[in-house]
Amino acid sequence: MQLFLQALVSGILIGGVYSEPFMPQEAGECYTGTWIIKTSMEKAGSPDPGKIRDAIASTEFTSGPASLMPGGKVRFDATGMNQYVYPLAQQWQGGILRTIWPMSDQVVKPVFGANWS
Repeated sequence: MQLFLQALVSGILIGGVYSEPFMPQEAGECYTGTWIIKTSMEKAGSPDPGKIRDAIASTEFTSGPASLMPGGKVRFDATGMNQYVYPLAQQWQGGILRTIWPMSDQVVKPVFGANWS
């Protein structure tokens, strides 16, 4: 299972089966959210929504799909927002979507002055 997930995340299955060059952000976020709920249900040991909510609120998720999120981990603050996530800027270069900002996540330098004609 772990090998399958690594292949999926790296785009092998996305590029081969679905003919997409990358996993859309929504797919990664949904996968991470589902994993957080599953993990929290196991931690709560109960299907009770209050216990699951408490398990989510008291846990810092640092492994598994949570590590896919910008910031590399997930912890929800009092408002329900992930306190570690931050935006990324990406740019298509050579047919591949590349992260160009922030500098800590930059894979390639941005290209400016594209010829749109």
